[in-house]
Amino acid sequence: MVAKRSFVVGIMVGVLAVFTGVNSWAGAPDVTVSGTKANVNRFEAKTLVQSISHGKMHLVKVFSGPESNIVGVIAKAPTGQKVLAWMVDGKYMAIGALIGADGKNLSLLSAAENGLMAKPLPANITAARALTAQGFTVGHAGPLMVVFMDPNCIYCNKFWDAAQADILAGKLRLKVIPVGFLKPTSLAKATTILQSADPATAWVHNERRFQKNIEEGGEKPALHLDPKALVDVRANTALLGSTGEMVTPTLVYCQHGHKTPLVLHGITPDFLNGLGAVVDLSPSGKCLG
Repeated sequence: MVAKRSFVVGIMVGVLAVFTGVNSWAGAPDVTVSGTKANVNRFEAKTLVQSISHGKMHLVKVFSGPESNIVGVIAKAPTGQKVLAWMVDGKYMAIGALIGADGKNLSLLSAAENGLMAKPLPANITAARALTAQGFTVGHAGPLMVVFMDPNCIYCNKFWDAAQADILAGKLRLKVIPVGFLKPTSLAKATTILQSADPATAWVHNERRFQKNIEEGGEKPALHLDPKALVDVRANTALLGSTGEMVTPTLVYCQHGHKTPLVLHGITPDFLNGLGAVVDLSPSGKCLG
């Protein structure tokens, strides 16, 4: 983590924005940095981007940051994906959230201003795709909700524990869609769970043995990952990203009187207490009631 004046640059752990659709930048215009006219040194940014990525990424654009020593950088990966980063003092590159003293996430604001944020899927399409995504359902009765969960997500663990009473009482069913992006072991753990003979039981094992002090699920990655299960988890993770935010847990559900499902990112453990009347999701992604 790099601290600079009233700003903090850090790696985002629970949130990963997906950047796409950026127009190429041409020329080296003058920019205003903290009220001072300055010509951003594209050469420094280009050299730093290529050095860090070992020549695999290419500079697309530079723009003024909140301070004279902080410059916004947009680079392109070989896959075509655009990534926003911050060059500090012309020597360091920070990829992640730049938080101002007022609490604003300047990375997300800059991403939106530069056309980097992918447009989220409509909620009904998200719901329809989630219902056909690879996962498993727990509960024997009650309205169905969909929840995207990472096996190493501590807030998923808290939500899982909080939901058990309603699940056992037949008041709620959960379709769990395993995703893997939070930690290096997340993808392997999610794949291990999905490829098991009983994914629901494997997930219960993961949550019961969750190590809260290090925020690690209890499931151990298998030595051999099933290729199909691996593809499925990656597809699930991409589907989560298409909702507009890479956050877990993310819940897709219907409330009474609503025709369109709700997509909520980063819900809290006590969220279930204020749900109100919940109704079922139809296979088409519409609300049944």
